Amino acid sequence: RSGKGASPSPQSPTSSDRTGIGCTLNRLGTGEHMIVGVKGVAEAAGIQRGSIITKVNGVAVQGRSAREIAKMTTGPPGSSVTVELRARGGQCAEHTLVRAPVPDSPISAN
Repeated sequence: RSGKGASPSPQSPTSSDRTGIGCTLNRLGTGEHMIVGVKGVAEAAGIQRGSIITKVNGVAVQGRSAREIAKMTTGPPGSSVTVELRARGGQCAEHTLVRAPVPDSPISAN
């Protein structure tokens, strides 16, 4: 006979179920976030360390915490997110990425 709540549902979310873009951020004194680590889909898309993340899905991120940006960039596997990055030379470009599992955290801060 089965008891109520005897075991967790196999569909219960865990931290390893989170998906994102694979960037590690460092918040600068200006409130901007520099990408200091790249892996996963961000690496495959050619995103470079040293770029500044300026927008996520059209929303400016300067002054937000890395945790807020993480919430904006994580989501269901296979869903897309658009990030605007400013390269070291000052040129901005948008990248639309498809979220995928990331080995550690989907986005983190130093």
